[in-house]
Amino acid sequence: MIDRIAALLAALGEPTRLRILMRLREGPATVGDLASELAVAQPSASKHLAVLRQAGLVEVRREGTRTVCSVSDREVFNICEIVCGCVIRNGQREMRALGLRAAPSRGAPGRQK
Repeated sequence: MIDRIAALLAALGEPTRLRILMRLREGPATVGDLASELAVAQPSASKHLAVLRQAGLVEVRREGTRTVCSVSDREVFNICEIVCGCVIRNGQREMRALGLRAAPSRGAPGRQK
């Protein structure tokens, strides 16, 4: 079980994979669309998607010659929001330690209301 948790967290530990998940939060997309929208090479997008799929976060289906990707477990966004909150609080603590005033938090990026 610990190994599976570590694999899931490792899958979330790469910026391009996080951008892919945030884009897929809006709805399904083809591999080509993801590559184009995120300005990454298609082979790179495919490799990142394979990691996300292996971690159980993304599902892929074929539609003719197209590969359509979607989020398989939307609970992953709860993890992202928890981590975003930690990052924001840590940044605010660092700013206070430097004697700077932090701007008010507007919530986690990409958060749906």
